[in-house]
Amino acid sequence: MFALYTQIFDAFIIVSSFTIDIIFLGGVSGEEGQKAAAVLVILLLWRIARVVDGINLVVVRVNAALYIRVLLRYLSSPLAFCVNGATRVSFKY
Repeated sequence: MFALYTQIFDAFIIVSSFTIDIIFLGGVSGEEGQKAAAVLVILLLWRIARVVDGINLVVVRVNAALYIRVLLRYLSSPLAFCVNGATRVSFKY
């Protein structure tokens, strides 16, 4: 549920940033322009932080998937049953 709120907030940030960019195309000067530029910088920093967070999420997921593949390969190998160099002993009745 939390992810939905962050996605809505991100959409709001993107739309607000785009709107301020369009306003700047018309030319805003004076104190209003400085305030709008400050807001635009803050919105840009938020967007950069979200991109970095997204890259981090992808790297963590890829590393987790790689770890699981290596672990499954290790568990499926015959050497997985060796402990401290000792071989597995099978008893036949």
